[in-house]
Amino acid sequence: MKNSLKYLFMFFLLSILIIDSNIAFAQKAPNKGQITQPSLKFEYYNIFPGGQELNLFGIEKKRETIGPGIISPDMEKVAYSEVYFFPQNKQISSKVFYINAGPLEKLDDLSTTLSPSELANIFAIKKVDNPGNQILQSGNDTFDSQIFRTLTIIDWSNDSQKLLIKETVGEHLRGIWATNLWIYDFDVKKARKLDDIRKAITYYWKNKYHLYLNDYRWDIIPLGWDTTNPDMIVINAYGYNNNNKEFLGCWGIDFRGKRSQLLSLDNENWPVEKNGFVIADK
Repeated sequence: MKNSLKYLFMFFLLSILIIDSNIAFAQKAPNKGQITQPSLKFEYYNIFPGGQELNLFGIEKKRETIGPGIISPDMEKVAYSEVYFFPQNKQISSKVFYINAGPLEKLDDLSTTLSPSELANIFAIKKVDNPGNQILQSGNDTFDSQIFRTLTIIDWSNDSQKLLIKETVGEHLRGIWATNLWIYDFDVKKARKLDDIRKAITYYWKNKYHLYLNDYRWDIIPLGWDTTNPDMIVINAYGYNNNNKEFLGCWGIDFRGKRSQLLSLDNENWPVEKNGFVIADK
């Protein structure tokens, strides 16, 4: 009996020593060399023209996701998308906002004038005192079961006064129905839908080759702003059949939506500008 009590006491004392050592270890301050400071840099947003897509992974659980903040070339505005999931009818809708962030000095001087934490604070998207100004919405005023409508920023214009946006509309089970082109013009403070580009493409193929595109699955992919004409937006058009896609030409339309033109029937890599910036890890 005495031995049992002795062993029990020793076990109890050993447990206390182990717990104390863990507490002391947890409270020990790390060495300065072990702390890595955040390292940020600016990157062009439109480095892969036509490849911009929102990350909607897990939106059914999160119910809301925010896209990256796209900084205007003059460093004065930041635009971003928000996407919402409504579980009652499995609908997805979207909005685009912008905030005034600047002005700041030009890109080459940012690393010497501001620390990474200061940059991150200036370009923070969600702030209580600066929640963002809504400039476009899709699907928020409708009740459509199984339908998704997302708004994705393509790029800023080089004068920072126009924002190119694509609206993707479709059904969860059947995929994308259509991609629509939008411009928000900060000079007139209005959003404009550029419907004529789709009409021009269908008209061309109907009159030139007697092909009625609306009888098939086809869509457009916005690439960005033309490098030689700052008023023109460049898009590629494709027809889809099972797992194959056919190039239907590279097309241009001015930001006012008044003039559409065929640029090429064989060049899918038409040069476009890189105007907007994002903040990324080094």
